[in-house]
Amino acid sequence: MSVNLFRRPRLRRPYMLAAWPGIGYVATSVALYIKEALGAEELAEIEPYEFFRPNSVLVKNNVISVQEVADNPLPQSKFYYWKNKYSEHDLIIFIGEAQPLGREWEFANLIMDVAKRFKVERIFTSAAAVASISYSQQPAVWAAATSSKLLNYLQHYDVVLRDKIKVDGLNGLLLGIAKNEGYDGICLLGEVPFYIAQLEIEYPKSSRAVLEVLSKMLEIKVDMDNINQLVEHAESEMKELEEEVIHKMNQIVIYPQNSEEEAASREDVSTEVIPPSVREKIEQLFEQAAKDKSKAGQLKLELDRWKLFDEYEDRFLNIFRKMGA
Repeated sequence: MSVNLFRRPRLRRPYMLAAWPGIGYVATSVALYIKEALGAEELAEIEPYEFFRPNSVLVKNNVISVQEVADNPLPQSKFYYWKNKYSEHDLIIFIGEAQPLGREWEFANLIMDVAKRFKVERIFTSAAAVASISYSQQPAVWAAATSSKLLNYLQHYDVVLRDKIKVDGLNGLLLGIAKNEGYDGICLLGEVPFYIAQLEIEYPKSSRAVLEVLSKMLEIKVDMDNINQLVEHAESEMKELEEEVIHKMNQIVIYPQNSEEEAASREDVSTEVIPPSVREKIEQLFEQAAKDKSKAGQLKLELDRWKLFDEYEDRFLNIFRKMGA
């Protein structure tokens, strides 16, 4: 396992930003945007052969083509650097095109080797936070840090400190390793609508929200015009997508099963006393939705009917969470 260094620049108290793909491509979109906006230069690369292998073959004229499989490029994992004229902190950016499943710990330690070599002072990552928001809302940015002293630092920025969340994948694991090594680390998570978690699409509105906060923390200036245009162009698509999701969820009609459930149809229903049969039904719907996400619509309607969505919100959103918070 090795890191190929292309250059050995002298960097002043550098910060590091690391990113891998995840929900809404929030992390990689932010890192790529900063790299392009600053004109960061290549610094190093992690050899892919130790971590990635082709996972499919091509068939031409009914014959497996080994040559074309060999020509298929493996995911790249590259470092870039930029010298900051406006701050005492230069910047290293790491962007991974894929996460090496089953080898995350070893991979993250290679990132830390580069951080140690260049005496990085603080490591930043980002991710998506699946939330019950609409595309029309401005996403909040959640934040988590590797030490309590950094929580005071975070209070100076427009972020939401969230407890008891889980950040899956290397966007989270890297900071766990950084903490063990005594490094400061911060993860910024941009909220995305829950249905984005099941789609392989970018959500630039969340990326922009993270970028606005992160650029201040990194003490850099980036032109926001391009990402503003991306957000504007995506709005109509997001509107249609959300309307389709809502339509599908509302297509399910739930009829009262007994006198207890009939009470839920009244506007003055009390949320303080929920019949046990209702709780049981909700648990059954959670089990069904975990196996088949198309059942989530019925679960959502049931929670809304009994005014219980706030109580079960985290569990409901966990159905849609893959790599993010």
